[in-house]
Amino acid sequence: MTNAMSFVRTILSYHGEHESGTPLPEATGNHLISDGYFSGGVDEPFLRITPEKRDGEEYFKLAVNAHYAHMSEGALAMRIIYEMNRFFSERDNSYDLEAKTRGMLLAFEWLKYMTFPGESRRDTLVKGLAETYGWPIGGDGPTMSNELLEKTDATYGGTQWADRLLTEARHKAWDGLDIR
Repeated sequence: MTNAMSFVRTILSYHGEHESGTPLPEATGNHLISDGYFSGGVDEPFLRITPEKRDGEEYFKLAVNAHYAHMSEGALAMRIIYEMNRFFSERDNSYDLEAKTRGMLLAFEWLKYMTFPGESRRDTLVKGLAETYGWPIGGDGPTMSNELLEKTDATYGGTQWADRLLTEARHKAWDGLDIR
């Protein structure tokens, strides 16, 4: 969890500083405080985020549900990143399909920096995250996959290109799905 949190701090700081149109404040990474695990079951949220004021600034205590302590560093980091994007987007009243797509691209950043291209765990991690949040995988129509994220990133680069991943055809196919 320590490694996952360190990466989350780094990527969210970079994202907030370098990308426009994001609900993540610039100082997000510097204002995250790991609060370990909390005792929770499968019905409890994966991540508990508790805002608190310190010296006039807002900080965020993050605690992961102990039910998920068995997950790999990558799975933890990707879910924490996805949930942080969700938290700030909901706070900004902008948690729409584009924001959810940005969450997937932010989570993909962990793969880019912490794995090598072609590693089989990349497919497994993206599929696991997609399944958890209701993204379509496999089957007919546009599906979420490591290959799609790699292709989008290689073509456009960066999470500011969520609109490039969310093409008109994908928007039409994904709109109305129970993507969380």
